[in-house]
Amino acid sequence: MRTFFTQLGGAWVLLALFIRCKGKTSKGSYLAWRKETAFGKTGEFSSLTPRQQRKDVRAWARWAWRSRT
Repeated sequence: MRTFFTQLGGAWVLLALFIRCKGKTSKGSYLAWRKETAFGKTGEFSSLTPRQQRKDVRAWARWAWRSRT
């Protein structure tokens, strides 16, 4: 049950960040910069699959939620 609430809290953190950024994900936005710092520029590092990127983003969101509580 704790895992479910951690997942839910992580989704809340991601939603709050998306709203704080006013939904902007284009070049020059905070979310684009964050993706670049977390996963590297396209072609710079060995690329992760989109599935692995989503998994890592969810792991970060869970960590962010746990660090807030």
